[in-house]
Amino acid sequence: HITPRNVPDNIERPPYAQPGYTETGCHSSTGRAIPERIALGGEADARLRDAANLARKVRDYAGTLIKPGVTTNSIDASVHEFIIAHAAYPSPLLYQNFPRSICTSINNIIVHGIPDDRPLHDGDIINIDVTIYLNGYHGDTSQTFLVG
Repeated sequence: HITPRNVPDNIERPPYAQPGYTETGCHSSTGRAIPERIALGGEADARLRDAANLARKVRDYAGTLIKPGVTTNSIDASVHEFIIAHAAYPSPLLYQNFPRSICTSINNIIVHGIPDDRPLHDGDIINIDVTIYLNGYHGDTSQTFLVG
């Protein structure tokens, strides 16, 4: 069993990460049905772009942590702190009971690997999948890195 990392109470959570959540279909953080389109140039567009830009910054930060001997669990812990320091929620955390804040897939693991205590080795490839929730929107990105 993996204990999920803590997120301060003041950080807005997506619906699935809120206490007492039961799945009722696709809804926004306000509980309203998700609109088909977001108008360009409006407030929703700006908030979505903010979430996407922060996700990119988180991914870039995660890339600086990749070195031989480092574990994906330690990368996850550092990235988790980086995300909450930017007042965002790490979207994978608690999504369908996922226990970590990023997904890390090493070598032959296709997608959505759970960070663990396996050290990275020179020559490994690792994909880091970052999704954050900020101001009611998810920003999502991933990148594959060469270790060493």
